[in-house]
Amino acid sequence: RQMCIRDRYKPYNNVHFSSKYSLHWGGYQIIDTQCVMLRMAFSDDTNFYFHLLSDSECLCRPLNELIAFFDNPQNQEKEYIECAPVKEIWSLNNIKLRFFCWNIHDYIDTRKWHLGLVNRYLCKLQWLLHIRRENFPYDILYGGSSWWTLSRRGAETLLLALENKKISKRFHFTYAPDEIFPSTVIGNSNLTIVSDYCLRNRNIDNAGIPCFRYIPWWKKGSITLDVTDYPHIRGAVLSFVVK
Repeated sequence: RQMCIRDRYKPYNNVHFSSKYSLHWGGYQIIDTQCVMLRMAFSDDTNFYFHLLSDSECLCRPLNELIAFFDNPQNQEKEYIECAPVKEIWSLNNIKLRFFCWNIHDYIDTRKWHLGLVNRYLCKLQWLLHIRRENFPYDILYGGSSWWTLSRRGAETLLLALENKKISKRFHFTYAPDEIFPSTVIGNSNLTIVSDYCLRNRNIDNAGIPCFRYIPWWKKGSITLDVTDYPHIRGAVLSFVVK
């Protein structure tokens, strides 16, 4: 499969491959891979905005409209990333198990139900034994979806945090750190944040909503787009559609 992907994109001189990483779902290695890609893109001084996309994400507007959006001075120097305090989006029990216990997602495939139970019971045992991890080096923890669009200042801020061993070390052994690390770093900065850029409310149907991504989290199970999603996608000023 790796060779097939390389062969497919070989004719495109703007597609680059870096190192090969072995990832486990929910682990920290995904942050390492994002760091490698972001650093490669950041090394080109002509890049002023950086988009992290899902493999199932697709562009639903002409590319020239996306370029024109960022050429508009009113939209520049802003960070399009979800930054919600974790206490507002996750339960207290979820927070303590995800971020204040030692998770082992980097070492086992917790998507397999029996290995998932191993990790979950290990975290619960830590809590019962009053084993707690140290606090994060930030006043407020923020969370959100794993995908973002950052300016050059935002990308630099994230890269500096990734290179800080004290910061990055604390996010190891957490569950799905890609849903908290970027949001927490950018959320605790002095950058201008557009945190409501995702259309994720099924009751919104007004045309002209200025958002980038459509993520129907309200659907249960696998998030698969169908005909009921079309009015939301068509009515909003969307650039990317997820799932």
